[in-house]
Amino acid sequence: MRRPPSFLRHLLHGASLFVGSSLHGQSAAYTNFESSQTRPVCLSPDGRRIFVVNTPDARLSVFDGSNSAAAAPTLLREIPVGLEPVSVNALTNDEVWVVSQVSGSVSVVSVSTGMITDTLPCPTEPADVVFAAGKAFVSCAGSNTVRVFDLATHQPGAVIAVQGLHRR
Repeated sequence: MRRPPSFLRHLLHGASLFVGSSLHGQSAAYTNFESSQTRPVCLSPDGRRIFVVNTPDARLSVFDGSNSAAAAPTLLREIPVGLEPVSVNALTNDEVWVVSQVSGSVSVVSVSTGMITDTLPCPTEPADVVFAAGKAFVSCAGSNTVRVFDLATHQPGAVIAVQGLHRR
């Protein structure tokens, strides 16, 4: 018996796999890789808004959390931010900082306008942001550092080394 040419053999094999999986109601396996979230949810300082990072869709979701009688908070808007946001922290009721690990940046977001007002580079896997003494402190896992930014001007300041690896 004569065998079909190589490309035809592969084509027939692929078709049989497709038909077989379709007959059984199965689709091809899909794995969605996402960065690990650090702080995916936070409240506005006045407690009326809930901010949530939508990691796979690269968005900040803003919810109205002021109606305690509601079954669930109401989605107000979704704001595009950098790739794979992993952390959110509200500086004020209107200014929210979103850390995006794959983009290597922090998006400063105006909630009222639904727009990014500034993008701060943090090229070595930024993970989280906290505020103190007029500064923003962004942890960067890839370089074991903390990058410091001025809250008023968003200008970068010190880079603080942190011993992040345990060696034996």
